[in-house]
Amino acid sequence: MKQKLKSKSNCLTSEVRALIKKEFGVDYSDRHVRKILRGFKMHYAKPYPQDYRRPENARELLTKALEEAAENITGDCVIGFLDQAAPQTTDNRQRFWSFEKPRMIKNTTKYRANTFGFYPINGREVVEFMEHSTREYVRAFLRLIRDKNPVGTYLLILDNARVHIAGKTKRLAKKPSFMEEWLKTFKQQLSNLL
Repeated sequence: MKQKLKSKSNCLTSEVRALIKKEFGVDYSDRHVRKILRGFKMHYAKPYPQDYRRPENARELLTKALEEAAENITGDCVIGFLDQAAPQTTDNRQRFWSFEKPRMIKNTTKYRANTFGFYPINGREVVEFMEHSTREYVRAFLRLIRDKNPVGTYLLILDNARVHIAGKTKRLAKKPSFMEEWLKTFKQQLSNLL
């Protein structure tokens, strides 16, 4: 029985119950099936969604990128995480029994209900709903982060979404005048108020 379950990877309690009835002619309750599966040292959890494009050495790549970024920090710096979220075409509420941590390769297509979020370790968070998730909107969101966190430098941790690594986005983020541009706008707004 244990070998059959290992070959299936993710199983619902009802599926295991039906398999036991088919193989052994015994109809156990869901509670008893769960007890048997725990005895097999199986996990009962929601599957971890993993994008099919994720490289095997993702953790090492992230560590290296963070070390390189940390070497370039000078003066005041806001450190935080930036990402967008959109509804998925498939949910992730179903729990499965599995011998390993449950994983599911799935369609990651998104709808157009884009929420941008910046969660800083040492600054002010920013959340904004945008019409699209294009590089222009990412650049506009970078300006919002700058407006809420007027400091010298920023260390933003992002994923490899195309809009995050687009040339125009990188150039804006690395532009030395990025802060100067904000100061000029701020001074103009201040003089208009006075």
